[in-house]
Amino acid sequence: MSERRPAPTVGQVVLGRRLQELREAAGLGREEAARVLRVAPATVRRMEMAEVALKIPYVQLLLTAYGVGAKETAGFVRLAEEANRPGWWQRYHDVLPEWFSLYVSLEGAARLIRSYEPHFMPGLLQTEGYARAVLEAGTVGQRGPEAVERHVALRMDRQRLLERVDPPHLWVIVDETVLRRPVSVRGEVMREQLDKLLEYAERDRVTVQVAEFADGPHPGTYAPFSLFRFAEPELPDLVYTEYLSGALYLDSRTEVSLHLEVLDHMTARAASAERTRKLLRGVSRLCAARLRAFADRPEPAAGSAVDGVHALFQALPGMTLLLTPVRSPSGEVEDYRIDAATAHTADVVGRSGGELADRRVLECWPAVAQEPLWQGWLDTLTTGEPYEGEPFAQQEFTDGGQELSTYSMRAARLGDTLVVTVVRHGSSDRQEQRLADLQRLGRLGWATWNLVTREATWSSQVYALFDRDPESGPVRLTDLPDLALPEDGPALARVVRELLTEGKPFDTSFRIGTAAGVRHLRAVAEAVPDAEGTPAQVHGFVQDLTAQRSAELALVESERAMLAQHGTLQAERMLAGRLQHALLPLPRRAVRLAGLRVDVAYLPAQSGINVGGDWFSAIELPCGDALFVIGDVAGHGIDAVATMAQLRFTAKGMLFTGSSLTGALSRLNTLLIHSRDAHGTATLVLARYKPAEHLLTWAQAGHLPPLLLRRGEPRYLERPRGMLLGATEHPVFEEAECRLEPGDRLLLYTDGLVERPGEGIQRGLARLAEAVSAHRTDTPGSLGPLLAAMLEGERRDDVCVLDIRVPTRQA
Repeated sequence: MSERRPAPTVGQVVLGRRLQELREAAGLGREEAARVLRVAPATVRRMEMAEVALKIPYVQLLLTAYGVGAKETAGFVRLAEEANRPGWWQRYHDVLPEWFSLYVSLEGAARLIRSYEPHFMPGLLQTEGYARAVLEAGTVGQRGPEAVERHVALRMDRQRLLERVDPPHLWVIVDETVLRRPVSVRGEVMREQLDKLLEYAERDRVTVQVAEFADGPHPGTYAPFSLFRFAEPELPDLVYTEYLSGALYLDSRTEVSLHLEVLDHMTARAASAERTRKLLRGVSRLCAARLRAFADRPEPAAGSAVDGVHALFQALPGMTLLLTPVRSPSGEVEDYRIDAATAHTADVVGRSGGELADRRVLECWPAVAQEPLWQGWLDTLTTGEPYEGEPFAQQEFTDGGQELSTYSMRAARLGDTLVVTVVRHGSSDRQEQRLADLQRLGRLGWATWNLVTREATWSSQVYALFDRDPESGPVRLTDLPDLALPEDGPALARVVRELLTEGKPFDTSFRIGTAAGVRHLRAVAEAVPDAEGTPAQVHGFVQDLTAQRSAELALVESERAMLAQHGTLQAERMLAGRLQHALLPLPRRAVRLAGLRVDVAYLPAQSGINVGGDWFSAIELPCGDALFVIGDVAGHGIDAVATMAQLRFTAKGMLFTGSSLTGALSRLNTLLIHSRDAHGTATLVLARYKPAEHLLTWAQAGHLPPLLLRRGEPRYLERPRGMLLGATEHPVFEEAECRLEPGDRLLLYTDGLVERPGEGIQRGLARLAEAVSAHRTDTPGSLGPLLAAMLEGERRDDVCVLDIRVPTRQA
């Protein structure tokens, strides 16, 4: 068996594409070029696609046939000889997979490298120790020590790329997981790696960003990938993504645009370069503190004072620590040394009391550096002000089962040290805290009126709800209606009177005026009778319903506006529908154009009430050629229909008078940019079929590619360059050609045929290809089964389809 050829170099790719351009400029097909070399056309294709090395004699013959001068030929040959030389990385062929060999070549030729790494540091930024640790933990059973060292050497050699005089711009986004995940039991490995990443982040041609945990999920969560951009115009942008045993190289415009959009989205959400450098310094300091925590600890100083402190802490109840700050050479607090701890104080691995002495806080509680209390301790050291953290709950086991207990952490400065205490709140403290939390979260407060002593008591929240100064005291129950707005006072006075005379409880709503505006309140109260049944005390609560009432009023207004708008839109839909039907009449049966059979389908959206801007044309030109047009105007309603009509008739007029396809697209773009809707856009495909040559020439403006079914095999035509209409004043449009054969079927369609909510456009295109293969009948009306298979459920967008058939030859 022959050995597989190494992956092509970038130079071979560029020269292969240049050969293709020269052949096409000379007006020759691959068959004519193959006859010059006396080889099969596939050989020419493989040379142009860089699937084989460029044989110099072949190159010289082809350049002569293409009309290239002797001087340019000599220069091309020199470049081909250089491109054929093995790259420096080939000396690692024993460990370098073929699929990764191309990556190294692309990496060295790229002008810009953008990548996302969710698991490990980017290879170009790894230290030797980090790379070795990652590779040793790599594919099980396939790497011995020698192979690992060869891989490490390759990775270090790749990094010479960043030391060039003209290095590429490397822009990486790493997930915060990468910074937090240790790759080795040797802590210094991670510290050195973080320091190196920080060093690179300071360079002009390197940009490092971190996707932080706090930002939540993002579009790039699924896998690492890189995007390459090159200075050579022959090389398009390229996306690389790996899986366990190989890699994918994606160069289609759709795939590249999708990954570029994801990178732009992540760049906007990720930490800025400055924030990233600050984060790297923080994580690096944390690693340093952990390293020192595991270093040899000094023997505790002898003496009665130290012994006395330890004895005192052993006798103290609860959880208390005596901490001394550990400072860096710059004076910043990196950690705390535990000088003493009570017997009830335990760390995350179960050590307690004297076992914690002389250890570091970050060794015993690694997560504490990320919590607010760490900053609280620093503030206490700086200002001397005591610190008390937010209460937190913890489940405890008691004789009666489980109980949720509440704690808070307090810190006080004692000389140069901190005394940190964890306080367990008693049941009364907890009940009081729960009541305060309930009133705050529910925006309510309690009130009590003693009808015998005429005393009243309000909680602080009631004063806040009534916008009343606590120094003014509570109001009597009979005076409560005076606080309401005049129109609500009588109703409130009535229920208060019924409560006091009949003991009838009430639950009523009323409004009051405050400095911030009108406030909607709810009052609930009941009477407690004495032994004779006479109300002696009233207790209840007051609740703020302003937000709820405002939402209800806004909902009512919104419903009224929606009903009015619905009627207007229904009338507009009817008008737009009639206008669309008049401008875009559908043929009742298949039409014959230039020897082709054409079926047309147009289906309006079923959801919403707007008419869309999908449209088509299928006509025969005076010269006997057939013209096919399909397009989609952004938006809905009368404006979309008007723009559709403008584009449809203008396109037909220009092509009737001899305009080229690309010329027509350029003029349509100008027309749309300078129309009354300066922000309107549209996508479009123009195709012209010459029956004498069976040749279809087509151009597109941001539209989905036509689907060709030939001998039962579907494939999408490669799209020529073309920006959607209205996007820019200077677009570039190109034409492409496709020679149709008897029995071919060509579909032009709008995006409503392939789009589904929650599904990517690539999946929709794959479904269409599968459906066309499955429904290959050649009878009139065969579009019906295809549309039924593609359009399951409610249609959210208009659908327009041109189904073009080339008749088979008659026997």
